Amino acid sequence: MSAELNAAVFQRRLRELLREADGPRENVGCVQCAGSSGLSRCTFCRNSKSLLRCHYCVDCSMCSDCTHCRDSQHLTNCQHCSSCESCSNCAYVIRSTRLVGCSYCFGCVGLSGCDFHILNHRYARADYFEVTRRLAQDRWRLVTRPEPHVLGSPPRASTLAGENGCAFDSGQTASAARDAD
Repeated sequence: MSAELNAAVFQRRLRELLREADGPRENVGCVQCAGSSGLSRCTFCRNSKSLLRCHYCVDCSMCSDCTHCRDSQHLTNCQHCSSCESCSNCAYVIRSTRLVGCSYCFGCVGLSGCDFHILNHRYARADYFEVTRRLAQDRWRLVTRPEPHVLGSPPRASTLAGENGCAFDSGQTASAARDAD
């Protein structure tokens, strides 16, 4: 096989693999997963694609080791996240992207180790719940996916540390990091 593999053959075989991966795939070792494809060792997931060891997730894709997440993609070890993308080790996060180790964040981008943030700004615990409750009462669509954005650019390694101990994406200015506290 290695003797017949050249650049043209490689490209053709890769295109074939990509086409096959887009089609429906069998679920393996799953319990009561409906409307889903390509799941492995998941339980009670619905309308999802390519999950690994996830439980009670709905409308998710490309997630691993998550529970009770909805309308999200590319999550790892997250719980109770909704409309999130590319987050890891997060809990109770809504409409957020590229968070690591955060909990109770709403509409945040690029934070690490932060709790009780809305739009990358820190809130006292009680204020966080009051603002999010008010937003829900205002009939905001809290679980609708935010505007599409460009994925694929590598995350920046440098961060600015906020006074509350969480880190901010280096794309923010120092004043934006201070304002978040």
